[in-house]
Amino acid sequence: MSTTITRCDSAKILRSVYRMDKQRLFALHGLAAPSNVGLGSFPAVQSGLAVAVNADFDPPRPGASVIVGGGCVGYSNASLARLRLDYLTDTMMALAVASLAATDCLIYLPIGEEQITAPAAHEGWRAFGDVLHAIISRLAATIAAPRSLTIARTDDPSVRSVVTRAVARRGIDVRSDDLSALYSLRPSGKQVTPSEARLQQYRSTIMTYLPDVVGELIGHPVDHVVAAENLHQVKAVSLARSIAANLCSGRVDHLAHTPAPSLGGTTRMSVARSDSAIAIMDPPTASALTLRRANRTVRSYWQTVWDLHRTVLASPSPLPDLHTMLTYYHQVVTGGQP
Repeated sequence: MSTTITRCDSAKILRSVYRMDKQRLFALHGLAAPSNVGLGSFPAVQSGLAVAVNADFDPPRPGASVIVGGGCVGYSNASLARLRLDYLTDTMMALAVASLAATDCLIYLPIGEEQITAPAAHEGWRAFGDVLHAIISRLAATIAAPRSLTIARTDDPSVRSVVTRAVARRGIDVRSDDLSALYSLRPSGKQVTPSEARLQQYRSTIMTYLPDVVGELIGHPVDHVVAAENLHQVKAVSLARSIAANLCSGRVDHLAHTPAPSLGGTTRMSVARSDSAIAIMDPPTASALTLRRANRTVRSYWQTVWDLHRTVLASPSPLPDLHTMLTYYHQVVTGGQP
């Protein structure tokens, strides 16, 4: 097991991606540095990846809290060829936090949410969910196990039923005005009017963080959920926190990590042009050459991600170089032996 953690320059990445400095971004969304709440020695924080928490953050309690996370698939159009590397590493971050904190872990595959806004592609998303479930199962097997792991596909009828009931009970607690700019972290001055299907998707996503929903899915009562998701989810997690607090039904906190930057470092990889992103099916050698040409901040980010993954591996640590990282993840995706 490796204990060497590279530190990435998250402040620089956030400034490039969101066009504002970290201090202003934190003030805008009620965030604080993880070191302020006693997490300064936590490897995910030491690395600079886990960059923010809500101001009144309650640290995960071993054996009691549940870590929730998972990557976004909305920009993939249900195509593995269009899915980027950040999907794997966002999911890995939640698994790593649960492993380090000795807590239960719930990983969502948000297939049901994509079916809400693309009903004509329902079966395509279902088949894509089968592929993703196998990939995440292999990824989870690489990591020293958290206390328990649940992978919840939101298109599964039993999971969909739990989430739908929560939307019916609590949907009134989420105003459309709160949802219109749910994934816009920087004021733009533009009027956004999401479709009714998109608003339904957003409400569904928010419900997945609630402790009673998480408890139903993992099979025992839960009073503390820690969302180990990238900073771009901050508004969704915050709304879930407010709902849980108003209903006195447990607590939701957010340990937010820096979103993966594009190869140019100017936007998130998930929404970057294809020539500024690494797809999970791209050949590892070609991807490594491309990554070597990226600027130092971007290269350091990916080195930090790989170093953190290596600290929680269930088996002997592979080499620390980025070509090894890309080869390792490609094997996870294709089913080869990491």
